[in-house]
Amino acid sequence: MPITEAVFRFSADRIARSVRLLELSASSATAPTRSRDFASIKNKIAEELFKNIPAGLGAGLVEFAARFINDHILLVFLKQFRDAQNTRQACYQKLIEAPLKLEIFYEGGLFPEPYRLEIASLESHSLAQYLGLEEAGQDSTLGAWMRVDFVLNNGLEV
Repeated sequence: MPITEAVFRFSADRIARSVRLLELSASSATAPTRSRDFASIKNKIAEELFKNIPAGLGAGLVEFAARFINDHILLVFLKQFRDAQNTRQACYQKLIEAPLKLEIFYEGGLFPEPYRLEIASLESHSLAQYLGLEEAGQDSTLGAWMRVDFVLNNGLEV
């Protein structure tokens, strides 16, 4: 789990310390499914995605599932440079879209039970707030894992 230097509450006398930013835990001891057949894993993930699509998120998840099934996953990054005169602002910001290409699939599977993601409540790293989460803990409705080698290709500004 990621460890970072962070401050719980800002004040003049606070010193950053090492804390766990994210913690992922299983709700049971049931082992995840495991397969070395990429086609079957893709089919199982797609099947579960389509069964679990909430009404308001349909189009986005369908597009993601279609891209995943066709090995064409686009990632989006924020590229920004801090302003020299006002370091609380950026002087340059662009969204970058870059394709992820799967090179080697070793194994993967689905998590049979929900997992819980706990996000530390830190003033220096207010991740839950930035993600628009009402609480720092989130339970999964669908989880999958893969051990792969991939290449992140050059990106384009969008």
